[in-house]
Amino acid sequence: MQNILLLGDSLTEQGYENQWCAHLQNYYQRRADVVCRGFGGYNTKWILDILQSNQQEKIIPAHLPGHTLFCVVFLGANDAVSAEYPQHVPVDQYEANLRAITRILLEDVRPLHGVVLMTPPPIDQERYLEYVRRERVPDATTSSRNLETTRQYRNAVLKVAGDTPSTIAVDLYKAFLANLAEQPYQSRNTWSTPFFDGLHFDATGGQIVFSELKNSLPAQALPEKFPTQTPHWSTLTS
Repeated sequence: MQNILLLGDSLTEQGYENQWCAHLQNYYQRRADVVCRGFGGYNTKWILDILQSNQQEKIIPAHLPGHTLFCVVFLGANDAVSAEYPQHVPVDQYEANLRAITRILLEDVRPLHGVVLMTPPPIDQERYLEYVRRERVPDATTSSRNLETTRQYRNAVLKVAGDTPSTIAVDLYKAFLANLAEQPYQSRNTWSTPFFDGLHFDATGGQIVFSELKNSLPAQALPEKFPTQTPHWSTLTS
């Protein structure tokens, strides 16, 4: 059976909980297996380190190359954290890492319909600060993540996709923010309701992610273009 490789951080690792990965698997039911490689807390450097090491099979198992419809790369939310945190990766290095990850996937996985690069979604910095105070650091005074910085990483994804053959960009930043995408952060805006902590999706957010991904796919990559793994029951005889 064909497969689809998803590579990301906690936004992917939680993809069955928030349902965007589940929706994708259901969409390709009996036509392709979704291989979910979500690494909570990881940035592009740590993912690239795995891909460039003898541990690559943790991301690219032996059965994937030559049998993959497309790969999805969904990284950047952790790279964009404030510089004092170990997850932080400067935006220029983030862009270089993303290019290298994409190149490795194109060369080693050989996806039939290329690589889909999803931008980091927007961050509701006020809601995220509230979450941190409630769950981690009660006396925290500032958010380690902010919308303006995240926009820079989103723009880097669009740049990589724009000048790399066999790639498609999914602009989740704009999908959630709509006409607010180029505006300064606005507190308590309704766009952030699909994020249960200001960063991670709930089921409504997961549906938005799936819809944006689905709508970005080329016609030749849609499930109806591929046969089911087994025939319809009505063609069977007792």
